[in-house]
Amino acid sequence: VSISNDGGSTFVNRTTANGLGSNLVQSVHASGSTIYAATFVRNKADSAQFSVSVDGGKTFVNKPLAGNHTSKIIVMGSKIYVMASGSSHEYVNEKFEDLYVTSDNGNTFSNISSFDYFNTMHFANNSIFLATRAGIKILDSSGARINSISNTAAFGNIVGSNAINKTFVEGSTIYVGARGGGLYKSTDSGKSFVQLGLNRHYFNDLVKVGSKIFAATSGGLYISSDNGNT
Repeated sequence: VSISNDGGSTFVNRTTANGLGSNLVQSVHASGSTIYAATFVRNKADSAQFSVSVDGGKTFVNKPLAGNHTSKIIVMGSKIYVMASGSSHEYVNEKFEDLYVTSDNGNTFSNISSFDYFNTMHFANNSIFLATRAGIKILDSSGARINSISNTAAFGNIVGSNAINKTFVEGSTIYVGARGGGLYKSTDSGKSFVQLGLNRHYFNDLVKVGSKIFAATSGGLYISSDNGNT
């Protein structure tokens, strides 16, 4: 974990020497002096647990999880949601199968949902949006499934795949980065989608800041200032 306190001019790097479960960090969330890090196993010496620092990253302690790899963290009030894998030690980002929640800063975890092949998750509208190999799964805060968007036809008949790399949600508008299928947009909470372009790309991240959409893809960084139309 690299930390800057001067707007990015300088960084200090925190590693397993500071208590991190692994030096391969998949996701990080910071609030004040508290930092949560999700790590990934690279060798048997890595403990690869959910790592927590309460002193701005100077030291970390590891919290046990049933999975071997942790990939993504989102924080909703007092609850922390963590994606974790099963027993596979392969370095394949989408093989995360379990969603855990903790309300006591990682001392105890509950497994609230299990799906095949998580890619990432996003919190919006008091719901959790999971981008998976089988489409989009929408859960409430307890992990109960609210809806699934997994009909290939909804994404313009992406041949042979419902694989979703990334999602971004803003009100009733859902942006979807489909693996190899392009960027899609729904303005009716997922009932229908239109394709915006960026075909044959793998989406590594998808965010909206102000009026701009940023898509980090296997073909470079794309920026749209007109809601994805161009």
